[in-house]
Amino acid sequence: MGALLHPVGSRRVGVYWARRALVLVVVVAIIVGIVWLAHPRAGSSGTGDVPTSAPMASPNASGLACDPASVTLAVAGFQKLAVSGHQTFSLSVTNTGKTSCALDVSPSTYTLTVTSGSDRIWSTADCGTWLPSQQLMAAPGDAYQFTVTWPLTRSSATCQTSKAPLKPGTYVATATWGTGASPATARQVIQLTA
Repeated sequence: MGALLHPVGSRRVGVYWARRALVLVVVVAIIVGIVWLAHPRAGSSGTGDVPTSAPMASPNASGLACDPASVTLAVAGFQKLAVSGHQTFSLSVTNTGKTSCALDVSPSTYTLTVTSGSDRIWSTADCGTWLPSQQLMAAPGDAYQFTVTWPLTRSSATCQTSKAPLKPGTYVATATWGTGASPATARQVIQLTA
């Protein structure tokens, strides 16, 4: 310990202290560099704590658009509820293809419609604000999940809903994504009770 605090050698004491200071500066610089690389700053290209399976949201997703044949939809909600309640649907759009693609979920590509027999009851197509829009690059297996609330009323094309209660019976919620002759679809049957 004495040699550490009181260097012994042919050179001046200041030379030994300068060398020790230089070694200390190098060690500190290495530690700072490791910490900086391990925790990327905002806007850097590092992945940080974002899971690799999460879709990367982008206001202008670029790339080949997802093919409806490689997209799977899911609709989940109460299967039975009173006509005085409301239904919150849990919805998802999943890229089941083998490559990443641009996934656009918007009023022009996605609709959720509730029918009873041939009677169209309610639809997100009647009001674009009822649907949370998103454009993202989806890797294989990535899913965009969101919710839409149906107040158990009829809707019209002016973002209006009827105040008249619906009758008890069987209703079907159908989600549709994609344009063209073969969009992706998913359904859920709902029983409304008095």
